[in-house]
This record gives sequence, structure tokens and C-alpha cells, in this order.
Amino acid sequence: MLFNGSAWRSIYSSPGVGLGTYYYRDGDGDAYGDPSILLFVPSDETPPANYITDNNDCDDSDATVYPGATEICDGKDNDCNAGTADGSGESPTVSCLAYGVCLGVTPTCGGADGWVCDYPATYEEIETLCDNLDNDCDDEIDEVENSSRYWDFDVDGYGRDAPAPCVGGSWQGAAISGDCDDTDPDINPMATETCATFYDDNCDGQMNEAGAIGCTIYYLDNDGDGYGSSSLMCLCGPSAPYNTLVGGDCNDFDADINPGATEICNTVDDDCDGVANNGFTDLDGDQVPDCLDDDIDGDGVLNASDNCEFIYNPGQEDADSDGIGDACDFN
Repeated sequence: MLFNGSAWRSIYSSPGVGLGTYYYRDGDGDAYGDPSILLFVPSDETPPANYITDNNDCDDSDATVYPGATEICDGKDNDCNAGTADGSGESPTVSCLAYGVCLGVTPTCGGADGWVCDYPATYEEIETLCDNLDNDCDDEIDEVENSSRYWDFDVDGYGRDAPAPCVGGSWQGAAISGDCDDTDPDINPMATETCATFYDDNCDGQMNEAGAIGCTIYYLDNDGDGYGSSSLMCLCGPSAPYNTLVGGDCNDFDADINPGATEICNTVDDDCDGVANNGFTDLDGDQVPDCLDDDIDGDGVLNASDNCEFIYNPGQEDADSDGIGDACDFN
């Protein structure tokens, strides 16, 4: 039987055919033939191309594999000797990092993966761990920053808006940002705003805003008369229109009306004491001051017609007809 590369076939000797030789296919061109693919060629004939007399190739599909080949690190039995270690015939083609957690690691043959450096689990191509180790083996320890932590130079628990570093295996800085002055521990987002300072204590973008510790009550003074309405704010200083310390203005749109004004005879509570026209006489007790009452004595006769304007005399008696009522005619 003869295998021609695709199927076995019978070989018949014919009269006159002399001696011949078995040839083996060399499919990969490495000068070593495949023992499983052979061809008998009579001595008076020429063997086909790629057929040779050697039959010691253990993998005729790979030109790097044949008896005596250099054993390289590729996961193959290059020299057709199972007892030879993979890669034993060549020097490593890679160099391992030699700092940090990589110190002491040497190249090993990883079969089909070639030469590899078997670094420990703590190795990182880009350092991210804060553990006091040189994880990326670049001869620098913990050269990392944490974007979720912030520099906190004044150690008040609040950092500035910048990533904090790792020092000695521990993340530095604070977990909360927003410190508007990281050189003063009394200034941070949770500080209490106070009028005693001239800066933004609580980092809210305002200095000495309303309600700060030590603030003073100021009243709204729309009419600028120095007296404010009931609207007030606690401020560190006057701030128009909240710029007066005195309240009680009952009409903050009229500068003539306030607690310091003089009550005059009109229909208005000028001095804001809750009573209009107090202090003025009311002869007839009708709650209308005499200065506004058209019937001062309340006798039913208007002042302009009353012959005795300040004394009650509804009958208007005038015995001597001198135009002065008897009630007030003393002549």
C-alpha cells in the first residue's frame, strides 16, 4: 500500500521494474519528511518535488519543527524531542521590570505566549493603589492621586478643588471639597459666618451675610426719615434700604410720619402712637378734635352760624340781639 498524500493505493510490481526507494513528503520545506506520507519511486524514475528520503519530521506543517531544530519558546516541540524543555535553546527575548514589586522577577517561557514576566498580583501597568508599594515598577512609590479626595492643607476636613496624593500608603486630604481658603481651619463650608471677620467664613460666596453671628437688627426705611417699618433684617452693618436701627414707622412712604414726628391736627397719626390727633382739645367729647370739628360745642349749630361757638346753646338765645348768644354774652 502507498499513501500519496490524500489516499492509500496499491502498488503493483510489473515485469522489468527494478529496485526503487521510498520517498517522504516534505510539506514545510525544512528538509525533513513526514513518515506518514510516503511514495515508492523506482530507481529509474525521478521522485516528485517535495519528496525526500528523510522521514523524521514530527510536524511537517511547520518549518521550525524538525530533528535538531533550536528549541525556542513557542509551545512547540521544535527539535522533535519531548524531553527537551520549551525555550531551552534560546535566550529570553524580553526583559522584566526590575523595581518595586517586580524586583527579582525573571522571564519564563509561557509556551504559545512566548517569553513572559510573571509579575505578582500587586503589579499594575498604571499605578492606582495607595499601599506604599511601587506597583508599576517604575522606581516610584505611590505616585498617584485620588480624584475623590482633595488637598486639605489646614486639616479642617474640607479640601480645595484638586486631587489629593497618596503618602506612606494612605490617601491624603479630605473627602469633601469646597474650602475657599485652605490655609485657615476656621474657614470652610461648615463654618459659621460671623460679623467679627472680614472674609467669607462659610465659603458660600458672601461675606458677612444676613443672619451672621453678632448681627444687628436693621429696619427697612423706604422714606429715609430714620425710622423703619416692621420689615427687618439681622445684618453686620446697614445696607440700604435696611439702614436704620429704629423701627415703629407706621407709614414708611411718608417721611413726615414716624415716631419722632410732632402730632398735628389732621386725620393722620403723625407720631405713630396709634392715636390720631391726640393732645388736641375735644370740647364736646365727640372724638373729633376741636381743630377739625365744625360744631365745637356739639349743640347742633355749626360753628359758622353759632352765636356762642364754645358753649352749648342749641336755642341760640340772644336777648340784646348783639349777635353774641346769651350763653357767652357777659356784658
